[in-house]
Amino acid sequence: MLSLTVIAFGLSIGKILSILWKSGRFSPSAPLDRAMTRLMQAVLLGINPLVIIGAFWMASLNEWRLAALPLLGLFSLALGGTLAWMAARVLRMDRVRTGTMFVQGSFTNMGSFGTLFCFVFLGEQGLVFGVMFRLLEELMYYLVGFPVAKAYGEGGQEQNGMGRTFLRLVKDPFIIVSFIAILIGGTLNFSGLERPAFYSTLNEWLVPLGTFLLLISIGFHLKIGSLRGYWKESAIIGMIKFVLVPICTVGIAYGLGLGQIDDGLMLKVVLIMSTMPPAMMAMIPTQLYNLDKELAGAIFVINNMVLVIVLPVLYMLVNGGPW
Repeated sequence: MLSLTVIAFGLSIGKILSILWKSGRFSPSAPLDRAMTRLMQAVLLGINPLVIIGAFWMASLNEWRLAALPLLGLFSLALGGTLAWMAARVLRMDRVRTGTMFVQGSFTNMGSFGTLFCFVFLGEQGLVFGVMFRLLEELMYYLVGFPVAKAYGEGGQEQNGMGRTFLRLVKDPFIIVSFIAILIGGTLNFSGLERPAFYSTLNEWLVPLGTFLLLISIGFHLKIGSLRGYWKESAIIGMIKFVLVPICTVGIAYGLGLGQIDDGLMLKVVLIMSTMPPAMMAMIPTQLYNLDKELAGAIFVINNMVLVIVLPVLYMLVNGGPW
């Protein structure tokens, strides 16, 4: 499948570049680490906005239940974190490991993977619904995820109050650019202007290209430690991410009548977006607040590897489920 090829190839190239750079194969003056950060910024501030504008320009936005998608996305993140926290309490984990479990259960790879699969499986309308689903994702991370991680950490490197955290949220250029792109695309949609014919082909190239470049950067910064001793915790997060959260989220979406829209397209998007593995961003609060880095790394790696098994199942459900 195209999506699996993009993921495997992107992460592999990033990891190989990281190994070569650390072994001194590149010139010491070559700032490859900063180049990878710039690459990620170029995708998030350049390619992704173009994709969002084009997708929203042609999307069907006259359904009022579209407003339920961001709330369902918020619910899925909160539920994942809560279930992971409960599991940690049942297993009598210490505070640091409990905080690590919460972060891994909540932070979800909706951006790099979720929207890619929505586009590959369902087309541009699926991409629009996917973007709407994750509209409040950063709000959850900065206002809930980071403070909870800090509360369970061993003395964080930052001491931010709620006001400063909110200010950081509203001034984040990635969030601002995404909202502007949605606004521009929505305005063009309602303006009556016809989208250029080439835009469909353009998005067919930009979506996998943007994901591929992001994965190179993620692979470069990915630290794979020992996976031994963390299979139980990883299996718990996998059960939460791939089974419990999607069942609950899709169930609520079905109850709201989302299955009646576009032949179940919106419900399919909810299924895809709520069945994603832990996000690389989960490693940021883990690092900032001195949570269990080995546990976090093992959970991230194992569950993203399991995606290779989960993705074909998702594809079969999306194309042959009771929609």
